[in-house]
Amino acid sequence: MAEGNPHSSENRDSIRALNATRGFICEGKSLSELARVLENFCRLDGVQGALILSADGALVDNHAPSLGELDPLVRLVSQSLSLGRQAADSLGKSPVNHLYLEFAHMQITSEILKNQNVLVVCAKTGANLGRIRLEIKKTKPDVEKLLG
Repeated sequence: MAEGNPHSSENRDSIRALNATRGFICEGKSLSELARVLENFCRLDGVQGALILSADGALVDNHAPSLGELDPLVRLVSQSLSLGRQAADSLGKSPVNHLYLEFAHMQITSEILKNQNVLVVCAKTGANLGRIRLEIKKTKPDVEKLLG
């Protein structure tokens, strides 16, 4: 993958090529459709980026122009989901459907999709969480369909 800006077109193309080999493009669906869906989340006030992670925590696609390096965020979400799933299992409350993390300057909303893919929306603290959750709910079936 190209070094430098993680959001460069060269890096984005590299991620998409890698994901195509992993089977993330199903039934001829294009990740560009998925990229448009993720970009639409960023039109919500306060949203800084949206990502799709695979069941194993790999970055499938993203639109995150103001988030910088994504690897730490991807690791954080993956590890938090893993711990959440362990806790839910130990309490007999599985499955985990949703994960929300809030920090001083960022809130992260993660929704588990079919096939255990994860839709992640990152926003500034104080962004309208209800609006973000509504958009996730409305968009979830389309994202699941695009991912197969």
